[in-house]
Amino acid sequence: MIIINILTRTSNRPNYFRQNYNSIKNQKIDNNVKINHIVSYDNDVTKEYLDEYDDIIKVQVFNTKKGTFPYNEYLNTLHSYINAGYIMYLDDDDILLEDSISLIIPHLNPNHILIWRVKYFDRIIPNDKTFSLNKITKGDICSNSYIYHSNILKTNNLLWKPTKGGDHIFIKKLNKIIKNTKWINCIISQVNNIGNGKKNDMDSGSGEN
Repeated sequence: MIIINILTRTSNRPNYFRQNYNSIKNQKIDNNVKINHIVSYDNDVTKEYLDEYDDIIKVQVFNTKKGTFPYNEYLNTLHSYINAGYIMYLDDDDILLEDSISLIIPHLNPNHILIWRVKYFDRIIPNDKTFSLNKITKGDICSNSYIYHSNILKTNNLLWKPTKGGDHIFIKKLNKIIKNTKWINCIISQVNNIGNGKKNDMDSGSGEN
């Protein structure tokens, strides 16, 4: 059995989350693949719309006010709900493209970080140059562009830092530990928010497929 844990942070964005959820739910997977969708909430409004979904794992998190981006610490809390399998990060304004899981399954290896490409409304990252070099580059990598095995969390004190650019910091630390990366030239995920991290929640031009 292959277990894939998809960790999602959401807050006051029910419309984005619905797209996120549906993109995961609609994946075509074999019987030997199980997806655990683990979702954080930090207020009652968010919990109310998450309660509409009975097949996700809901986790309450708290803003510590630390650093310039304390929400990264939510992912550390979600880590504690993982018992086995692989870890993928997919925030509420991210989606998986059609049949993405079936594309990455053949490439999974517990000793590798698997990195793919991500579609934004105005670009694809990593860009062609970075991808050709197979180089993890700040500003050209994001949290929804890779997957790794959870075993690494059991043997290392690997934490997300509450700072902007935490996605690059985390994968660089991860890469120092695992060392092996495999790059696949496929667009697996998409960022639907064109507001550069602002709430947006499906305003006009929000990036529907």
